[in-house]
Amino acid sequence: TSWIRSSQPMRVESRARSRALQALYAWDMRDGTALDRVAQQVWDDLVVSQEEQQFAGFLVRILMARGEEIDRSLSAVTTN
Repeated sequence: TSWIRSSQPMRVESRARSRALQALYAWDMRDGTALDRVAQQVWDDLVVSQEEQQFAGFLVRILMARGEEIDRSLSAVTTN
């Protein structure tokens, strides 16, 4: 099966979710560094647009505030 690329650009929200995941991955690889600091560094390095940073930052702030709750919920329904 061949993959067909859409001629439509990816929405800002979709790109921002991807940027938030990139920040989470980078944060997971760095012990003890604050998530918001790692996120900003990743986005600066990748020259992420301000619009994407705003939405991705919103997602990162949710994870910072509710990370433990989210982890508990995921642990209840997943196996690692």
